[in-house]
Amino acid sequence: MASGAEWPVHTQVVSFVGSACVIQGAGDFDLDDVNLVRHQFPGRRVTLDGDVITVWPTPPQVGRGEQHPDALNTAEVGHRKNRQHEVSLLRTGH
Repeated sequence: MASGAEWPVHTQVVSFVGSACVIQGAGDFDLDDVNLVRHQFPGRRVTLDGDVITVWPTPPQVGRGEQHPDALNTAEVGHRKNRQHEVSLLRTGH
């Protein structure tokens, strides 16, 4: 967020959850309000839903050739498929 943040005039509550930001208003926001928030969070996805403006969290940064920490590698996927097949054989006998 840019320093010296300005919020839309109708803002009542600004809350943060991790890198996400939720702005709640006393009434519906308009496109000028959304643009003001976008200016405070350059490069971030900002959406409007009536009296709520949401600045979505930034995606995890994964460099080239790196795997996201929660992603399964090919060996793990193969192991899980084989394990599921083994469990199926135990249950059904087929």
